[in-house]
Amino acid sequence: ALDHVEMHFPEEETQALLKQEYERAYRRYHNKYEGQSLKNKIVQFLMRKGYEYSDITSLLEEVWSEDNE
Repeated sequence: ALDHVEMHFPEEETQALLKQEYERAYRRYHNKYEGQSLKNKIVQFLMRKGYEYSDITSLLEEVWSEDNE
């Protein structure tokens, strides 16, 4: 009965939650991984949480250029 229920949140709220989860994933993995391996682990973590790949990659492009240059 509830197989195809989708919940929609406002874009700003989703982005704020995604950023929080990104920071959580970064703290979890940054001591063990670096570079592309770290990115991959963060993407996997966020996708398991249910975020869209396109949203994740947009955030990573934004944050990664700030943090790692």
